Amino acid sequence: MTDTMIERVAKAICWKHGMNPDVSLGGDGQNFLWMEYEPAARAAIEAMREPSEGMFQGALAAHVSFLVGDDRSPNDVFTDEAITNARAAFHRAHVSAIDAALQETKG
Repeated sequence: MTDTMIERVAKAICWKHGMNPDVSLGGDGQNFLWMEYEPAARAAIEAMREPSEGMFQGALAAHVSFLVGDDRSPNDVFTDEAITNARAAFHRAHVSAIDAALQETKG
C-alpha cells in the first residue's frame, strides 16, 4: 500500500522538523505523529493548485526536449497558438492532479 500525497507531505514536514513521522502516539499503532501534520500538508498542497509561470516554463521545456531531443527554445519549436494551447492543457492537467491528490484516500 502506498502513501497518499497528503501523507507523504505530512511525513516530509515531520522529517524536516527532525521528528520520526512513524512514531505511534499512544502506542496503539494507529495514530502516528505524521497525522498531526495533515492540515499543514493539505495547506501546502492546496497552495500549489495554481501553477506558477516557472512551473509552466519547466513543463514546456521538458516537453520540447522530449519531442525534439534537445534544449531548443519552445518559441523555436512551437507557434504562439501552440504555446497558448499547451499552457491551457498544462493548467488543466496540473489542477486536476492537485485536486486528485487532495481527494486521494489510502487503498
